[in-house]
Amino acid sequence: MSKLKMNFNFFQRVFLTIVFGFSLIACDTISEKRKVDYKSSGVGARTEPLTIPPELGSIEQSDRYDIPGETEATFSKYSKNKESETSVKTTNLLPQVPDIKIGREGTYRWLIVDRSVEDIWPVITEFWMTKGFLIADQSPITGIVETDWAEDTSKSSPSRLQAFIERLIPGLSSNPQRDKFWTRIERLPTGGTEIFVSHEAMKQQVNVTPTLREVRWIDSPRDPNVEAKMLYELMLFLGLPDEEVAASGISSELRPMSTIISVDLPNAKNALLVSDSAAKVWDRVGIVLLSIGASVESRQEASGLYFVRYHDPDGRYVKKGLERLKFWKDNKITEAVVYQISVTGDAETSMVLVFDENGEEVSVDTAKRILSVLQEKLG
Repeated sequence: MSKLKMNFNFFQRVFLTIVFGFSLIACDTISEKRKVDYKSSGVGARTEPLTIPPELGSIEQSDRYDIPGETEATFSKYSKNKESETSVKTTNLLPQVPDIKIGREGTYRWLIVDRSVEDIWPVITEFWMTKGFLIADQSPITGIVETDWAEDTSKSSPSRLQAFIERLIPGLSSNPQRDKFWTRIERLPTGGTEIFVSHEAMKQQVNVTPTLREVRWIDSPRDPNVEAKMLYELMLFLGLPDEEVAASGISSELRPMSTIISVDLPNAKNALLVSDSAAKVWDRVGIVLLSIGASVESRQEASGLYFVRYHDPDGRYVKKGLERLKFWKDNKITEAVVYQISVTGDAETSMVLVFDENGEEVSVDTAKRILSVLQEKLG
């Protein structure tokens, strides 16, 4: 009898523990409508405390809301006292930021900020860290900040059991989608800055067979709406009030881009023809290069050239000299190769070409592969 009672008490404690756990899950609050919450996929990564840029410091303290001394507890005395005071500055309450504009081209959006690159650069890094991203790479020379992969916790609603398991053993469950972003800043001749944000996503694909469960990550199409949402939040971070961001139309309808066709030129070159100005295509190509994982080594906008280090997954490595004797070594490219991406044209039509590091023609197959990727992303 006592043994039966002990078993009953044991199961009662287990039952109460489970009920308590689910009650904690039910208390989770729903995230804000516009907020995008990310959790970095890096394991054990730590970030040093950040220094807030001067322009993002806290609002100055003032005595406008201070209650007068204890002997002045009546409203009449309070009003009389306030009349004798000088007017209080209110510039820090919902500050106006007239120096931010929106650039639009097809499905792309970018920010045009009337601030120097030196002022914007530290703010960009701070922004992504506050969004829950780790910084995978940053290059002040090229003006590029790349985030690490992170899970968007606002896109999925895990079951209560999954959430409970995640609370007990963090990192055991995984979100089926991960995102990363590239941010590129350009210095304008006027002294201002252009800010471009590019998005890349991967989705989890699970293949189950009677003997195997395989989990793979596959590329997901670029989502212009995610880029627009991040620009929206970046505008807020830069100091633009919520009302003005909403009125800017940054999340308005995203129209398709200009016509893009692939052509074979008489001299065996391959090119992309774009029905848009060279200046606009230059910006768009720069964004796309980031999204396909190309590392922009340098840019020569006057010549319309991007020097990029790109790993062509289908490329072949041509053995030279004694390397030909290494028959056991395949011809797969093991290192990224530097290419020149050329953008030329006029106010109506542009042409995109691919050259090697020295400006010489690449093989037709290589040109087709790289240009087909650019065409897919540009479209």
